[in-house]
Amino acid sequence: MWSSEDGPEGHVAEFAYALHPLPVSRMGLRRWRWELWQGAAMVAAGWRLSRQQAESALCAAASRRGHALLGVHPLRPHHTKPARDLPHVGAVRLDCGAFSCLLVPRRPGALGWSSEALAV
Repeated sequence: MWSSEDGPEGHVAEFAYALHPLPVSRMGLRRWRWELWQGAAMVAAGWRLSRQQAESALCAAASRRGHALLGVHPLRPHHTKPARDLPHVGAVRLDCGAFSCLLVPRRPGALGWSSEALAV
């Protein structure tokens, strides 16, 4: 889904994201869950052991998805970094090489959203 200002000329895609801590595992590990959404469809998800690793995985997934929308293969999706830390409110722009994309926090009440995700 391209945002209104861009389309193929500007190469700016808009994705929603969710990033939250999971309960401590049986082995005592703290984990972070990340999700990447495009409209009402979840396009990628996973978990990592730290918030920084989860943010990095989220940015790499956004880069892969955006490149796929353009029909090209990403060379180094894991090198994609946000301009600033991913906030819980507000949007963050990612420079993914061939295009840039906007990551916006997933809104409560959106299709697929669960309040259990925030109860930690």
